[in-house]
Amino acid sequence: MQRIFGMTEVIQIYKSVYAIDKSDYNSNSRSSIKDWPDAIQSKTGYVADKKLFLPYSQRSNPDIKNSDLIIIQDIEGFDPFLINNELRNSNLPDWFKESRSQFLLSQNLQIKCFPSLTSRCDFEIFKIAKTDKSNFEFSLNYIANQYSIGLPKREDHKIGILNNEKSFTYRINGKIDGHSQRVFMEYKYAIEYIGKIDSVEFLAPNKIKGQKHLPKNNLKNIDERKVLK
Repeated sequence: MQRIFGMTEVIQIYKSVYAIDKSDYNSNSRSSIKDWPDAIQSKTGYVADKKLFLPYSQRSNPDIKNSDLIIIQDIEGFDPFLINNELRNSNLPDWFKESRSQFLLSQNLQIKCFPSLTSRCDFEIFKIAKTDKSNFEFSLNYIANQYSIGLPKREDHKIGILNNEKSFTYRINGKIDGHSQRVFMEYKYAIEYIGKIDSVEFLAPNKIKGQKHLPKNNLKNIDERKVLK
């Protein structure tokens, strides 16, 4: 199934999130959070020859056809199909299975559509604004996400500019005091501007798999991690 529509821009994001208990937070666990691999296996979607290929599960998404911006996000260690299977095969109440599934999906967006770029767009811990032709300004949206990122407190601030010539990586950490013990959060992103598309096609899951190479050229590394205790 294929749809044709006006020029829409696509941004690719790669994400890793680590939650480390205080008892396990040491030099070994911190050093295990390594740099990005050269390539990853993806089932989320991809762009080729100005065409966006997405899985069939997205064909009922009404926002895809009328979006100015579509974000594709690949998340390390997250597969919604496997998570839903685990929940369905458990003895948990149905209402809990559904709410848990919806919560996990909301915290790990794989496809996000923005119908208009006339104002700032919220995406997970970021605010995104279109500044001019093919330039996107990324800012940290800390205040709205402080309970997910943790302490120390930060001000909302500009992180960097993304366009077809500049990609960037972003890292931030924080500590959260839970019911039993402190948890240390480590967020790691790689963000790349893919370009404009003029059509989208939906494929079966076994045809959407592919290898993606993380950006390397003109890559800016932005590290806002703090020393935590």
